[in-house]
This record gives sequence, structure tokens and C-alpha cells, in this order.
Amino acid sequence: MNVELVREGNVIAKYTSENMEGIIPFDQLRKYWSYANEEDTEWGTVETLDDENIIGILTTGSDQGGVVFIWNIKEEKFVHISEGAYAIGALLVNEKVYTLRYVHYWGAKDYIAWGETSLNTLDAITEVDLHKIEDLDYHGDEISMHIDLDKVTIIYRGKVYY
Repeated sequence: MNVELVREGNVIAKYTSENMEGIIPFDQLRKYWSYANEEDTEWGTVETLDDENIIGILTTGSDQGGVVFIWNIKEEKFVHISEGAYAIGALLVNEKVYTLRYVHYWGAKDYIAWGETSLNTLDAITEVDLHKIEDLDYHGDEISMHIDLDKVTIIYRGKVYY
């Protein structure tokens, strides 16, 4: 499956697979997140999880607001929606959605954190508890998150953080 972030009109993203094509619409997300429109979303990313699901992130307000979502192409609906402020990455592992966050705002030192929510959550408002990664001085370049047996590992510039 191919998926492309669009963020125009009512379209968050477009996708195509072997025998189907479709869109992820803003209007269905707006039921859960009031910033679901092209004017308010400032950044986003989408990627394929498997043959039926697409995971994505949209942020607003200098990343201070955001949403993480999973769209099922067969059911043509959101099967997961959770709060995603400062999110820069998301993974689905063992029925949990993990997010990597780059928390940055005026008057505070930037930091990297991660959070988790249960799959099938449909709540973009309730804040996710974040776990701050100590001693990681992030500079905006490539960072990765890995999950193994529910243990979160962050790898940045060749160093491993838990």
C-alpha cells in the first residue's frame, strides 16, 4: 500500500493498494479533534502499518497540540485516536500505540519523551503520561524508538536510552 500526506481541503492523506484507493478525511477526525483542518495543522506524517492500517500524526500550535491516529482502509474509519502534542513518531506494538515526543516550548529546556496508549482509544483530548528521557540532548536530527517486550528503547547518535 502507498500512502501520501496531503492536508488539503477535507483530505488528510490519500492511499492506494492493489485493488482500492481512498482518502483519510478531516471531517471524521474533527469529531474527536477540533483542529482537524488544513489551516490548523502545521505538520504531519503518515505511514503504512500493514495491509489494512495507516498510522499518522498531525500537530498544531507549534506542536503544542496534536493527534495520533490509525485509519483502517477496509472499514474506512479511525480505529485509534489519541493525544499527540509534540509527537514526532508513532509505533503500534502488542495492542499499544507508542509515541516519541520532542517537547519544546518557550521558557523551558527541550527534551525527548515517550508515551503509550491502548489501541482502540478514541480520545484526542486526555493527555498521555510521558516518560522523559534523561541526559539526551536532541538536535533535531534522526532519532529512533524501538519496543521489545514492552520495553522502550530510544537510539540517538549511536547511544541507547531507556
